[in-house]
Amino acid sequence: MAEGFVRERRGMTPEEVAEEYLSELINRNLIQPWTIRFDGTIKSCRVHDIMRELLVAKSIEENLVFITGEQKNITSVDNIRHLVMTRSNDMRRINLQSIRSVSVFGTDAPSHLLSPSDLKLLRVLDLRSVDVALNDFGYIWEKVIPLLGHFEHLRYISMPPKYWGVIPKSLGNLRGLQTLDARRFGSRHWSTNVAKLQNLRRLFTSRDCPIAISKGIGNLKEMQVLQWVNLKRSHRRVVEELAQLRQLRKLCVLELRREHYEKFSASIAELNSLRSLGIEIATSEEAAADFLDRVSSPPEHLRSIQLVGWIGKLPAWVSSLYNLAKVILWRTRLDDDAIVVLQQLPNLLLLKLWTDAYVGAKLTFRSAKFSKLKQLLVSFLENLDELIFEEGTSPELQTLEIMLCELKSGISGAEHLPKLKKLIFDYKVYVANLDEVQGQVGAALKIRHPEYQKEKEDLYRGTTSSGGPPVEEHSSSGSDTEERENTSSCCPPCMPYF
Repeated sequence: MAEGFVRERRGMTPEEVAEEYLSELINRNLIQPWTIRFDGTIKSCRVHDIMRELLVAKSIEENLVFITGEQKNITSVDNIRHLVMTRSNDMRRINLQSIRSVSVFGTDAPSHLLSPSDLKLLRVLDLRSVDVALNDFGYIWEKVIPLLGHFEHLRYISMPPKYWGVIPKSLGNLRGLQTLDARRFGSRHWSTNVAKLQNLRRLFTSRDCPIAISKGIGNLKEMQVLQWVNLKRSHRRVVEELAQLRQLRKLCVLELRREHYEKFSASIAELNSLRSLGIEIATSEEAAADFLDRVSSPPEHLRSIQLVGWIGKLPAWVSSLYNLAKVILWRTRLDDDAIVVLQQLPNLLLLKLWTDAYVGAKLTFRSAKFSKLKQLLVSFLENLDELIFEEGTSPELQTLEIMLCELKSGISGAEHLPKLKKLIFDYKVYVANLDEVQGQVGAALKIRHPEYQKEKEDLYRGTTSSGGPPVEEHSSSGSDTEERENTSSCCPPCMPYF
């Protein structure tokens, strides 16, 4: 889109046109889906090795792409559209005047080659693969980042990873900028005058390094994605200005406080295009269930929701969200009433219950409920003793992952899950009736850290670490193409990523 290959059509956004192009390329077997999301949509693609060689050769032949360090015996290069910088030793041969996009891998590209005076037509600057381990990374920090606001035709910027510097104020000069991707950005406190970026459609930041926004955000009528905004540090008017972003499809905010509740609830009711919503309530706040009840008209097309913070209960309107397919809850302290609400969702595919999301001792999946649920994660629910699956529940469940739980009463009804392919005990999991469960699910069971199960068995039986029965270790094999959270198999995640 940023390079101009995708244009708007009547009645369609550029994003919708791009998705149509993608589907056509896949149907013609020119590209292959690689990473698949929970709902079956495509997250990333690849091309077959033979197709890649053909594409690279044709691109080089037509001077569409130049890859530094790979193309030998070339005296000069003109009319290139895309420059891939891996080495700088042969850069003097390249005419930079026609380049539309630059991707940097490694860090040995000298800063003078990323000059606004030379790259006058630059639309795409991709720095996400810069190698932060190399010593000359300072070139990117000190020379390139301060000049970003002078690339006047830029439409897409992907910031380098772990950049701890200051975003230049001149970034506000990029009136044509459509995408600012700062998900790998390193500064925990940063801001930019987003309101000046009149054509901005997508602003990506991470939960660890959210952005603070000044007033005027409501003027960006084409905004599609606004990911992880720190409301505490943003201008007080930002909360109510969100209501003006009628094209917004994804919104994630944190540091939501009691003084925000009324205006934020009113804004959410106006965002009819919203598909994905993430809310993190400030840790200092008490139970905030009343704030969710104030949403008079929830976005009917909502497909994904993440709630972080003590809310105590789910509002009744959640059960009316027919399209809701993904629910992530963390530190919400919900009880059985919330499970009753969730089990009424007709299209729920993925449910993740993280740290203290649920405070009951028994978690029961009722018969004839959760009819489409495919993935379930239960992690660090301190009060949970037993997981129960009644006959007829969750007939489509394929993956059940448990982390940081001691199920002293075990798992009941695993045999009632006919499509279960993976039952994963990941980090510090104890299940009282492990042998029984293993007999019910067989090879679907994967125990990644069997020593913890063994230690707990010894403890509860009053034996030494050498006296208990052996626990077989099962390890996952192959490479999954399913979407997985950013977690390690050897340490617990501290926060779900959205």
